[in-house]
Amino acid sequence: MSSFLEKLFEFNSVVDKIAMATFNQKIRHDSVASLLSKMNTSIFFLNKAKLRDIKSMQSIVEHMHICRQTLKCSYSFENIRRMRNLTRLLTLKLTSA
Repeated sequence: MSSFLEKLFEFNSVVDKIAMATFNQKIRHDSVASLLSKMNTSIFFLNKAKLRDIKSMQSIVEHMHICRQTLKCSYSFENIRRMRNLTRLLTLKLTSA
């Protein structure tokens, strides 16, 4: 019986580590999603406001293309991550059928 309990303890330990890694990944994902949202809001604001007319803001406006490109890349990475998750889910469903 102690052999069974030892194996059960090891299994539980592995499951705990997986759960913690998944939880930490969710926290990182939510942080990145929040950052993307803030970037999107900032870019929207900078585009809407007539900031080119403000001399002190001209250099910021001139570099906004870099921000837009960074945002586009970030959303592309997010879409790739979602597709990988979808692929994993479909694979699990198909193999368990």
